[in-house]
Amino acid sequence: MVLKNKWKNRFILILFMVGFVFFACKEETDLYFNGDITVIKSFDNDTLLSPVKVELEDIYDGSVLAYDSLLFFTSHKYSDCWMYVFSVNSGKHIASLCPKGQGPNDYLSCKNSQQFIRENGELKLWVRDNAKSARLLNITKSIETGATVCDAIIPMDWNKYFVYPATTLFFLKDGYILGQNQCEEQYSKGKEYIPRKFYLYKDSLGNKVKEYKLFNRPVILKDDKYDVLSGMFYANHSYIHPDQTKVAIAMQRVAQITILDVKSGKQVGYRMDDTLDFSDIEQNLECIRYYYTSAAVNSRYIFALYIDQAEMGGKYPFKSKTVHVFNWEGRPVYKIQLDKEISWITLDPQNNRLYAQGEDDSIWAYDVSWLSKCSIDGKAWNS
Repeated sequence: MVLKNKWKNRFILILFMVGFVFFACKEETDLYFNGDITVIKSFDNDTLLSPVKVELEDIYDGSVLAYDSLLFFTSHKYSDCWMYVFSVNSGKHIASLCPKGQGPNDYLSCKNSQQFIRENGELKLWVRDNAKSARLLNITKSIETGATVCDAIIPMDWNKYFVYPATTLFFLKDGYILGQNQCEEQYSKGKEYIPRKFYLYKDSLGNKVKEYKLFNRPVILKDDKYDVLSGMFYANHSYIHPDQTKVAIAMQRVAQITILDVKSGKQVGYRMDDTLDFSDIEQNLECIRYYYTSAAVNSRYIFALYIDQAEMGGKYPFKSKTVHVFNWEGRPVYKIQLDKEISWITLDPQNNRLYAQGEDDSIWAYDVSWLSKCSIDGKAWNS
């Protein structure tokens, strides 16, 4: 009798878990996105985090990256260089990289790839100069010498093939380059529309290997009251897995994280339940909302700042106290509630610290190292 009850209890538990997965997410098709859509109804867990304040001694501004207790701020507002590097431990401004100018070693602009590399004990970062090149900065040597040291330069004439600069460029192993274009169109409702895609190249942009179609059709507003390009609706932030096998795409105006498999091309979107999709926006632009405006990744997780606020009439920068955490199989493992409103996040993958900017431009550090010790990853959420 005891044995029979034991198996009965196990069977009930299995039914409960299957039922929970069924009700916590469901698959749908979408007219706009290429690939399946899994609707997320809930997260596995939630928690509240409190931060430690980071004190920096010099002016900081712009987009931010973190690595091994270093913060990298890239901004057009700096007068001498594009990038300032700070030590979190000392709070000091320890390096100014990518000098502004038109000389052979200067940069007309600078956009980092959010892609750090460790080679022979040295830290390196790919950056893009819109003067048609990509450069591999040797961060370690640059800090040691006090001058910007560049280990490699790749010609990158993106505008030879596209009207607008690339939104994203990742530099993969064996000379492969993965890039995302901007939408190109006329104002006349979707005519000459070239949707966003990822493109895989070998050695140069002249040798295209593969295309990854992200969207099936443009967003075309039903009302001519607003004269906008559909490209704005497809704005996203993309981040590559450290092993370069997958890309996480966080959508700004749809509450969705898409995971792209670089080898197979398979795409699956993970979308919050009861949120707007593009069909809603086509009917009424005034309902448009901001969802994911900032994200970060490591080898196990995707962290995305969840805004969920009306765009029209909203106050920039948009802030939130909620961070969604997915694993790379799309499972919604944690909803993190912060005790402060923040406008962006970045992750130090070496120390598992999530950095954020709050009120009055203050910088805060949240310890997320406990996540690496959790056994909540499991398999894909929809497996």
